[in-house]
Amino acid sequence: MKKGHIVAVIGGACAGSEAAFQLASQDIEVVIFEQNDLPYGKIEDGLPRWHGKLQDKEKKKIDEKLTLPGVHFVPHAKIGENVTVNELFEQGFSAVILANGAWRDRPLVATGVDEVKDLSFCYQNPFIYWFNHYHEKSYEGSTYPVTEGAVIVGGGLASIDVVKVCQLEVACQRLKEMGVEVDPVTLEHRGIPRFMEENNLALEDLKMKPAKLFYRKRVSDMPVASPPDNCTPERMQKVYQVREKLVNNAIKKYLFEVEPHCVIKEIHSENGSVTGVTFQKTRYEEGKLVTTDEEIHVPTSFVVSSIGSIPEPIEGISMDGEVYRISDTTTGRVLDHESMYGVGNAVTGKGNIQVSYRHSKYMSSFVAGSLNATEPDYESLFKGQEEAVQNNMQEIFQHLSECSVPSDEVRSRLTSWIKAQQGKQDYQDYLTWRDQILSAR
Repeated sequence: MKKGHIVAVIGGACAGSEAAFQLASQDIEVVIFEQNDLPYGKIEDGLPRWHGKLQDKEKKKIDEKLTLPGVHFVPHAKIGENVTVNELFEQGFSAVILANGAWRDRPLVATGVDEVKDLSFCYQNPFIYWFNHYHEKSYEGSTYPVTEGAVIVGGGLASIDVVKVCQLEVACQRLKEMGVEVDPVTLEHRGIPRFMEENNLALEDLKMKPAKLFYRKRVSDMPVASPPDNCTPERMQKVYQVREKLVNNAIKKYLFEVEPHCVIKEIHSENGSVTGVTFQKTRYEEGKLVTTDEEIHVPTSFVVSSIGSIPEPIEGISMDGEVYRISDTTTGRVLDHESMYGVGNAVTGKGNIQVSYRHSKYMSSFVAGSLNATEPDYESLFKGQEEAVQNNMQEIFQHLSECSVPSDEVRSRLTSWIKAQQGKQDYQDYLTWRDQILSAR
């Protein structure tokens, strides 16, 4: 491997930090361009905050990788806005790696959705961000009006998190009205029935209408557990069992409901606020899912769409529908740029942590160990992400071994440009910056 290369990595979370680690281990300089204050991505804003111990562990791993010699961090640098793709190549980077994940919510297609003018309809990503940060002293964002009987449209792991948040928020409010103070994280750990029993309270005393998750297929089809590669029919039956068990265990612990075979048709509103949702029923005919003429109307004042996340468009990078134009998903090379590669969700185009890494050996262990779980083993799935990035990096190393090393003049100019980008935020070093941001929360 030739020394002297400088590589730009877009995004500093799991995929980006692992790419940086792999490059730095080969004495290749890395510059991480992060759109946010800190590089924690889905760990901080995708996983609900009741995963505190896992979040702390994964953040520590990222911090360790980003403080390696030769790794530089540029905060508040959103590619396509603060820094352009062409600018990266003009400055002389040997390669650009897309590790920016999938943060844009897939738009919900339903009549009336555009008539809702307030926060009674929202999408999964900003909703979970709110839940993870509204308790912080520096939080100045939106406040979502979670009410009992919320409707969640989705079916994957993220939608289970969303329906749990709705249940926990309403339950905490009801308990507060009963003179019992409890935070959502404590209630999540204990489970609603167990907490009520431990405090000598009856479930009926909550008097809360359950939130409902509406999914277009069967519960056994919900992508809360993905099959490993080359899955046999027998193994697939096990996956179906795991899916149903995961969902049912979560229902028992958090008291929400799931309505399968429902596809959203219309959101009803008055004066810009949600009043209800109409769904059409579906069924399987000869193995194919079809929509029937049967409709159900669900009164509600709060709706969350959790139908998946996709990559955000970046000026200078072509899209193939909802995803970047990747010439080969094995190598991750971006079609229009010979020196640009994607890793992680930038390649798969899927924001679901689990589905994105189904090719990992960790998927088998996850399926095997999930029958008694109320949620998946996210730690194993993060390990699977690191493995996926490592596989992508082999092609990038091959590219770097074949291209010319930047001259001393280019390296000097590039170094000055990087410092100028950091200076826009009064950035000195990663740990000082991290501590400064965290202390303000």
